[in-house]
Amino acid sequence: MSGLNNEIFIEIEDTGENYSIHELASRLTPLESEDYGSFTKEERFKEGWISGPKFRYRIKGYNVTYTLSRPYKELIVIDFSKELVGVIEYLQKGTKKSIFKKGVIKENLLPREIKNESTLLPPLY
Repeated sequence: MSGLNNEIFIEIEDTGENYSIHELASRLTPLESEDYGSFTKEERFKEGWISGPKFRYRIKGYNVTYTLSRPYKELIVIDFSKELVGVIEYLQKGTKKSIFKKGVIKENLLPREIKNESTLLPPLY
């Protein structure tokens, strides 16, 4: 039995489900999950199949053991002080423009805290 994970399919006749091993892996690792460690998924059914490019076998279920590792996080500090010429904030429009030495101008939305006038500090004279 061999094949790529998008070529091997599990077909469950009881429910009419049909999904690849690749789709099964995606179901086991939800993006918003904050659970990390070792897990086991067991699926049992009356009649099913596992099939690939050159095989097809009858199965009564499957048992998958997998591990979700904690994502790696790293703080990266980028110093734009040598490239950045200036920043213009348009408070009425809620945007700011960053102007760089090579003539590149990037426009971004201001964070909500800055757009809300009640949080602005009075000007210093």
